Amino acid sequence: MLDIKFIRENADAIKAGAAKKHLAVDIDALLKVDEKRRALMQETESMRAKQNEANDKMVAANPGERSMLLPELKKLNTQHFVVLGRHGPAHIQQLRLVRDLLQKRRKVPWVQYSLWKRA
Repeated sequence: MLDIKFIRENADAIKAGAAKKHLAVDIDALLKVDEKRRALMQETESMRAKQNEANDKMVAANPGERSMLLPELKKLNTQHFVVLGRHGPAHIQQLRLVRDLLQKRRKVPWVQYSLWKRA
């Protein structure tokens, strides 16, 4: 079985194996989409950390300071949803590439991939 981490680390071997079996598998596209998805995941985690930090400030602030911190918190929430909106299409594109690879499964090893697996 191959998982996305193994494909990432051994792309040349995977390409060579597919070529030996005369399969047209676009490993480069899969890796490019995976890189984009991982970058978006890092950006999402960064946004969550900023939100958590702002929430901690809000909890520690007195009522007068809270009204001043509220616009910053709303801005961070909006930015977080924008990032999440970009994450979805990249993830769907990666899943489609994996599905295309799996349709050729009769000739290549099973590619293990999970929606919930973090890179």
